[in-house]
Amino acid sequence: MITTTTTILSNSETIEIQTESEVDIINNLIKEIANIDPDFIFTDNGDSFDFPYLIHRAEENGILKDVILGRESSVSLKEPKKKGTSYFSYGRIYFKPTAVKLLGRIHIDINNSFIWNDSGLQGLCEIARLCRMPLQIAARASIGKCLSSMQCYYATQKEILIPWKPTMAEHFKTYEELLIADRGGSIFEPEIGIHENVVEFDFASLYPNIMLKKNLSAETIKCSCCLNSKLRIPELDYNVCEKKIGIVITSLKIVLDKRARYKELKNNSITSNPKLTAVYNARQNSLKWILVT
Repeated sequence: MITTTTTILSNSETIEIQTESEVDIINNLIKEIANIDPDFIFTDNGDSFDFPYLIHRAEENGILKDVILGRESSVSLKEPKKKGTSYFSYGRIYFKPTAVKLLGRIHIDINNSFIWNDSGLQGLCEIARLCRMPLQIAARASIGKCLSSMQCYYATQKEILIPWKPTMAEHFKTYEELLIADRGGSIFEPEIGIHENVVEFDFASLYPNIMLKKNLSAETIKCSCCLNSKLRIPELDYNVCEKKIGIVITSLKIVLDKRARYKELKNNSITSNPKLTAVYNARQNSLKWILVT
């Protein structure tokens, strides 16, 4: 006896398909999804195992052309052309599987989505809408990629050409400039001992707010139009443009304003609905991660 289990997230109903024929299992799965007609399909390792295995078994049984899980009746499930990528980050090697996307439905692999695990569907929708990205792509994208997408959008709005590949990561620096520029923040060592009445100051989005107020962006630092600008980078004495607002700043202001508004709504005493409070919290939390980058 071969058994497979499918969980319908809309009403927590569990449908269990039991049959001795693998072909019947696959056909019944397709039929149940068509009957339910969900807008979202959530999987656990769907990109790396569930769908690739389903494609493999359907191909082995000669019914791959009949495996239609989206809403396009003429488009069956296909094996991704790419096999995924490996990358190195913070001393570890990670593997990112190729996304399996559906037409007419949203497939979200909860094990392949940082935003979903942290902020849920509300946060994911907020990021996708703000960064102008399709939901299935945003669900699997890094926060840095989401921010880059938003910056590229506003660059096109300002008719700024975007290089196909970055030609220079940053301005050339001497060894002395590099030592000053990359030293990091100042850390004050506390006095050793037991202390009472200790106060902690937590600045809201400190770095993004500094960048916003000082107009710090790649194209505004050391610009050629404001050599005598009053805005200067301390110790390095770089000039900062006073005539144009940077792309990074344009993007940051929108995120900062939206997050402040969501936090205001969340903390508003008039908002007594716990569901709304949870929605506002999830959305402002997803915006926090963009500001972290």
